[in-house]
Amino acid sequence: MTRKTEWGCQGQVRVQNGEKVIDLHAPVESQGHMFRLDVVSVNGRAPQQGNSYRIVFVLSSGFLLYRSDLRNINHEEGHSNLKLGSTVQGVKSEGATVDYRIGAASSDKQATLLFEGEGDTIQKCVVEISEGTVQSAVKIADRLVNQMLDVLSFLKKVPLKVRHVDVFDSDSQDFLCRYTTIPFTAERSVERKDLELMNSVPDRLIPLLRLYREAIGSPSPHHRFLCLYRMGERLKEEQRRNSCIVKKRERPERRGIHLPDNELTRKRCPKLIGRNLNKFLGFVRDRYRKNIAHLNFDESDRVLLPFGEIGVCHDIDGVNAMLEDLMRDALLAELEFMDRHRLE
Repeated sequence: MTRKTEWGCQGQVRVQNGEKVIDLHAPVESQGHMFRLDVVSVNGRAPQQGNSYRIVFVLSSGFLLYRSDLRNINHEEGHSNLKLGSTVQGVKSEGATVDYRIGAASSDKQATLLFEGEGDTIQKCVVEISEGTVQSAVKIADRLVNQMLDVLSFLKKVPLKVRHVDVFDSDSQDFLCRYTTIPFTAERSVERKDLELMNSVPDRLIPLLRLYREAIGSPSPHHRFLCLYRMGERLKEEQRRNSCIVKKRERPERRGIHLPDNELTRKRCPKLIGRNLNKFLGFVRDRYRKNIAHLNFDESDRVLLPFGEIGVCHDIDGVNAMLEDLMRDALLAELEFMDRHRLE
């Protein structure tokens, strides 16, 4: 039994003799994006689920890449530059009670926050919470943990990221699901024609290539989105400039870029299938770019599309998956246009 995602990624998590076993088939299109993987087997049986959950946020940092002792760090167990101070030792052993509220009319509810790690090092943040569904519990715990990490990152001036989130049933202790980002594992061959393109890219388009590399190399969905959207803005400027030059001697014709019909676009924006790139950029500008770039708030004074939260990141990731392909096709089309018309 497997879980199939909207990118065609298929995976399952099993627990065998106390160890997590992740079986995953991830096509290139899914790599670098966030998924929820459901546990389908705990020692050969289906996991038991109630209404109480233990949600584990495993910490990490993008700066681990630069450490010389990288091989000695167990990323599965988490890492941070935070240690327990003398006044919060009890948070590791007993936990701390935190209040939260769902909606303006509801009364306060409580969850328990704990730290886990080797010695005094904080490697994981754990939330114990009772809610009706896994989705609701994760959403609330996600908000609580991110608010805490925001404060600690600000006060201690250290990078703090969540590597993955594991969800357990508190009563049965069964592992239920994992929210994680699929790593890049595909290898691509470099050919002579690839190297030849390096010398033929007009100087005006090199910044667009740099934006694309910055986007696809970033694990932050928000940062990736802003890079890809800015790439689209700049590309439209170059298209207008090139068209004005060509119009003086002939009719400019370039290959059109349209939103394809596939599983992802049918789920995310079916009404835009077949529409041109400018229509799609208009859609993402109004729904995503303005809220992310300008830190817009809703009527309850809560930030729209907040950084770091699982549901928001997954939503933006879907847009990024479409933008990555569209921006790549559009830039290739403009390279073809400039080469055909001998533009520099």
